Amino acid sequence: MTKARSKASINVMAEIGIMAAAGFILDAVSGMMFKGLFPNGGSISIAMICILLIAFRRGFWPALSVGLIMGVFDLMNGPFMIAASPDRVFFQVFLDYVAAYPLVSLAALMKKPFDKAKANGKGALFLALGAIIGGMAKLLSHYLAGVLFWADPSGFAWELSSMNPYLYCFLYNFAYTGPSIVISGVLIILVFKRAPHLFTVRKAAALNEEVEVRRDNRTLTLSIITGVAAFALTLTYLIRYILSYVREDYGEDGSQISFDRVSLLLFIVGAVAIIFSAISYQNARNRYDYKVFPLGLMGCGIISMLAGLSQLLRAYIKGKDPTLFWVWIGVSLVIAAGALAYFFYLKNKQPKASKEISEQPQ
Repeated sequence: MTKARSKASINVMAEIGIMAAAGFILDAVSGMMFKGLFPNGGSISIAMICILLIAFRRGFWPALSVGLIMGVFDLMNGPFMIAASPDRVFFQVFLDYVAAYPLVSLAALMKKPFDKAKANGKGALFLALGAIIGGMAKLLSHYLAGVLFWADPSGFAWELSSMNPYLYCFLYNFAYTGPSIVISGVLIILVFKRAPHLFTVRKAAALNEEVEVRRDNRTLTLSIITGVAAFALTLTYLIRYILSYVREDYGEDGSQISFDRVSLLLFIVGAVAIIFSAISYQNARNRYDYKVFPLGLMGCGIISMLAGLSQLLRAYIKGKDPTLFWVWIGVSLVIAAGALAYFFYLKNKQPKASKEISEQPQ
């Protein structure tokens, strides 16, 4: 892999991480602001703007990645569940949390016409269309979760228990999704007007001399080991999560949560690690970039550490035994530190490129 291509990959990953973190913060803040107004979940939010920016800057797959990360963090924050059985609750939570934000990445369907029009300063129309497409796809996901799994009209918000369930689900979800689409669409257009350079990517020109592309057996082996360990973690806590629901083992949270929160968090952490391991394995087999495995593993460790920290604070607030979560944070810290050390080890073994990279517009 050329040094230019490696740098471009790092830039994309950094932008995905930054936008996902910003989107999660915006979503969390809006959730606190509108909690009383939308008692059955949902909030008016501008978090979609982070996915829209990446969609028009980088395209569909990076935008999908941002949406997936935001959805996972939203799930870790504690979902609102309305289904009445383990299999149904899985699909309801999937539609409401895992799939909703990734669907906003469909705004990238407007990227090509936007790229052609932005040279003349006429890209605002396609930005608006992209916001509508992505926002309506998100609305559809929430709507399907409601009409497929809501079984108790007495729980309808705003004293609308007598309303047709299909109409209610649309009105309730549109009440927060509609304003979110309008606000996010207006904001992304204002960003384009004030800072159009944010929608243009500058890429490094290829080096005349490339660093030799090679298969790295050491990283290949570590990727497999990490993937197997992550799969075991995911399977173990997925089973624990399902059993906690089947046996009505709700713990201290009662039926409001209806599952073991810690098991769900560890299931998500394991799932993230599996995805990372698959990417690292493919990278080590083909176009080897030494940064992918250690930096990805370090990211998994940091995500796990943040999840453990949230549970540690919760344990102290509730007056519970925090030992498990201290161990969790410690293991995560060791993984992150070990990945960082491995990064510098690999960096010192890399051949040096003889020429500098020049910047050219895309």
